Amino acid sequence: ICDLSPWALAVAYFMMACRSSWCRINQPLADYGAFVTSRAKAFKRSAMIHGLEGQERAMKEIAAKGKSASKIEQDLYSALELAKEMSLRGYSFLNVDINRSDATKFTICDGKILPPFTAIDGLGENVAEQIVTARNERPFTSKADLKLRGKVGKTMLDLMSEYGCLGDLPEDELLDLFAM
Repeated sequence: ICDLSPWALAVAYFMMACRSSWCRINQPLADYGAFVTSRAKAFKRSAMIHGLEGQERAMKEIAAKGKSASKIEQDLYSALELAKEMSLRGYSFLNVDINRSDATKFTICDGKILPPFTAIDGLGENVAEQIVTARNERPFTSKADLKLRGKVGKTMLDLMSEYGCLGDLPEDELLDLFAM
């Protein structure tokens, strides 16, 4: 009796490759979104959302380090390769959006991939979940409201504002009588 397990394993790998290829060709945004959600161990928001030039620049910086590149940088390089492929095929990432981003999953929005809140450096999963929960109760009316209901610290709030993730949220909810 011969052992057929290597053949079964080869067939399973072949079937997975066919499915993956079909998705990459027929549903590319869903495939890319699923990849970065589940397998990308590192994501650099600043390089990803600025298109091909930003991605290639980040890849060159990591490649220049050679073997001294950290494990995180090596993982980021793999994600950047995927982002570069996306850009060459005409697909791109949006910026994190306070009104539309998910807590931890990359989603498809307006024909592009929308990063989650956890794509922001230093913003953890718990805070991201709190932001989404508070936003689902009612939309944020100001940065002060986000800070209070979303449990976002001042440093992170400033970072999100600097990155352009907060749109046109005012600082606080006070009315400016002179602006009327």
